[in-house]
Amino acid sequence: MKTILITFDSLNRHFLSLYGADEVDTPNLDCIAKEGIIFDSHFTASAPCIPARRELLKGILELRHRSWGPLEPFDTTLPKLLDNISCPSMLVTNHYHYFRPGGENYHHDFTGYELIRGHENDNWKTHDVKEPEFNIHSRTYKPHERAQGTFMGKDDYPIAKTFKKAEEWVEENLATDDFFLYIDEFDPHEPFMVPGQYLEKYDDSGYSGPRLDWPEYGKWKGNDVELAHIRNRYRAKIKFADDMLGAFIGKLKENDLYDDTTIIITTDHGHYLGEHGIIGKPDSDNYNTLYNIPLIIKPARSLDIERGRRLDCLSSTPDIFATICDINKIDVPEGIYGKSLLPALKGTKDKIRDYVLYGYYGRQLGYCDGDYTYLKTPVDFGPLYYYSTRISTIRYLQEGLLNQYKNTEDISIGKFIEGVDFPVQRFKLEQSVFPFEFKNLSPDTLYNFKTDKTQDKPIRDEDKLDRYKAKLKKAMEVEGFPTEQLERLDV
Repeated sequence: MKTILITFDSLNRHFLSLYGADEVDTPNLDCIAKEGIIFDSHFTASAPCIPARRELLKGILELRHRSWGPLEPFDTTLPKLLDNISCPSMLVTNHYHYFRPGGENYHHDFTGYELIRGHENDNWKTHDVKEPEFNIHSRTYKPHERAQGTFMGKDDYPIAKTFKKAEEWVEENLATDDFFLYIDEFDPHEPFMVPGQYLEKYDDSGYSGPRLDWPEYGKWKGNDVELAHIRNRYRAKIKFADDMLGAFIGKLKENDLYDDTTIIITTDHGHYLGEHGIIGKPDSDNYNTLYNIPLIIKPARSLDIERGRRLDCLSSTPDIFATICDINKIDVPEGIYGKSLLPALKGTKDKIRDYVLYGYYGRQLGYCDGDYTYLKTPVDFGPLYYYSTRISTIRYLQEGLLNQYKNTEDISIGKFIEGVDFPVQRFKLEQSVFPFEFKNLSPDTLYNFKTDKTQDKPIRDEDKLDRYKAKLKKAMEVEGFPTEQLERLDV
């Protein structure tokens, strides 16, 4: 089977016409959606970037045991399973976190990989640059300034280079019977830098101040014109991404590959752009804006699946792993959280799972059963234990984590992860190296998922809250959460 997975990082479904918005003209994405199946109740499981990618490539529920980190020695990844059936895999990406602390070995299992340099804070160029004037609600970093100074035209931007490389790979592999191509695109993730022609079309906010393309995370403190400018830059990025997607799809059609290739398009999580008064991905409640994400599957014609439909069944990021295994006739490994969506695609099942769980490791935990979303906040910080064979996380946290690890006496080694016959280290985290504040989180809250998608009307029914607390506890026990996670959530 030929399968292409495309992820657009930080893609907010509320900007897409296929989910009822009129924010951006996306004819290429819309065309694929019309020829495929749109999932309306698809959720991120573990946020943010790297936890979601371990779930895509491994099929587990990451937030149970750790946050941002590399693949573990005991991980049997999708590329490994495909290699067992002689199906080559290729990663084409500008997601530089794969090559920084916390994501440094995700590319190893692919038959081949290609990294496009220069997005966000990638330490690519070394020449000195003068930091420009920018808005008080914005920011920048030297690596970004060095890299974006090389973007002289549309074709120089990382997204254009990424899809061009994917086109080249397709043409080089026309004789390959089966393959798995993963295009992991960092856009429309901030900073919201795009070629001028896209801004000319979308930026009608009236803003004329200093540069405002990388807004600070947190509660939005600027004015409406500044917010409109940010949203318009984001819209421009989505339009740029849709154009690059269209060129790639055109190459598939030109080489007679489109019809009998399964194409899956999704994201790792959404992105706040003023919803609930928030910008970015800060400490906040687990609102649908970040967690109820787009998923489109255009099945290969040989799968004999009816196209042009919408499905309302619950699904989650790890289900993509299980689905790709299923369409390639690979048995899903035991103990995997992901469930194949193929029965729903074929119409043999109306429902794949009874609930989804979602959130950041150690923070608020979300639960949705298709009727309601229930958000459960920890009663206090501890206890919180980190389970892994190694200590590796994003760069700005690494020093504090390593210092704590060096100085703590609360470390054990054992087979602590349910279903994993491999020893890991278990050590207790302190709030000093875990940057989130409980004051930013609401008390336990319930929303009607069907009638209150924007989650503006919290339900204060204590009996119903208690019932959903019990449902969450049962789900956590079924999914093998460590006991301390239940304790700190008081379930």
